[in-house]
Amino acid sequence: MRYALGHGGVGCAAVGGGGAGDEAKSGKKGDGGTRAARTCGEGHPAPPAIWRCARSSQTNLESATNGETRAKRDPGRSSRALRYEAAMRAPHPVASLFYLSLLVSLLAGCGPTLRQSATGWQVNGAAYWITPADGGRILPDGWTLSNYERSGDGFRKAQDDIRDLAAKRDEDDGILVVARESIASEGAGKKLQVLAERWLQRNVVAPNDANWRDQALFEDVVPPLKSTATLQSGFHVATAEEVHGRNVETTRQEDFTVPKGSGFEIEANLVPNGAQAPDRRLYLGVLRATTGQEIVIVAYANTPSMFAGGLGDAASLAHRVHF
Repeated sequence: MRYALGHGGVGCAAVGGGGAGDEAKSGKKGDGGTRAARTCGEGHPAPPAIWRCARSSQTNLESATNGETRAKRDPGRSSRALRYEAAMRAPHPVASLFYLSLLVSLLAGCGPTLRQSATGWQVNGAAYWITPADGGRILPDGWTLSNYERSGDGFRKAQDDIRDLAAKRDEDDGILVVARESIASEGAGKKLQVLAERWLQRNVVAPNDANWRDQALFEDVVPPLKSTATLQSGFHVATAEEVHGRNVETTRQEDFTVPKGSGFEIEANLVPNGAQAPDRRLYLGVLRATTGQEIVIVAYANTPSMFAGGLGDAASLAHRVHF
C-alpha cells in the first residue's frame, strides 16, 4: 500500500523558542508592590503562601508610604521610625528569590516518574502498563532512556517532556517513542487502522498539518525535510522555510491482541518526494483500551540499513502493553 504525498506548504521560519512565564512590571514609584500583588492575585493566581507574601508586601509598602498619617495617629513615634519598621517587616528581595527557587526545585522534583510495580512498568498518570522484558527491564540491552534519569528504584523525567518514554539505540541512530493521544469525539468509533493512517498523514505525508503536540512527540522519529525558498516581489526579496513530506510504502500491517484492549501495527518505508529509495523505515503500533478515550502510540524509526536491529525490541514493547 502506498499513501500519496499531500500538498506541501510554505511558511516563514520562526525564530526563537517558546516559553511559559509572565513578568510583573512595576508602575510609578510607590505603586510597584500594589501592582505586583494585583497581578499575582488576579492575573495568574499563585499558591496561598505566595499570595499572602504578596499581600503582606503590599500592606508593608502602604504602611511605609503612609508613615506620616500613622505618625499623626501615634504622636509618640516618628514617621521615619514607622518606615524603618515597615521595611524590616517586608520580605528581603534576596530571601524572596531564594524561596521562589526552592519552590521551583520542589515542584520539579514532583515530575512524572517511571516505576515498576507488580503489574509492570508505568508512567504515573497513565492508564496502561508495560510488562517487563527479560531481567525485569523495560527495554533490553542496547537501549538508553533519553528523557528520564535514574531515581531510586525507578526513573524521573529530567526535563519537561510530554512523551511517556523516549529511548535511543546505543549502536545506531534508532529512536523509540511511546506517547498517548486523546481520541477526538468523531474518531471514537474508528478502527485502529484508520487512526494509524491519520497519524501517518499528519506526521509523515503532510507534516505541515501536524500541530505543536505532534511535533513535540514525534519530530525525532520522523524528522521533517526542510528547504529554504526565496520569494521575490519587485525589489523585495524574502526567504521562507518549506517543509516536505514523505511517501509511505507499507510493507506489513496487521492487528494484534492486547489485554483489555486492541492493537494495530504497521511497518513502512518512508520515501522523500521525488526520491527512488527510502531514507527511513518506520514501525508504528497503535493501541487502545476497550473503554478508553485515548490511544497509545509506539513509534520506532531508523535508517534502512539499521532498522532491523531494533525492530524486534520495538514490536515486543508494543505487544507487552496492557490496560
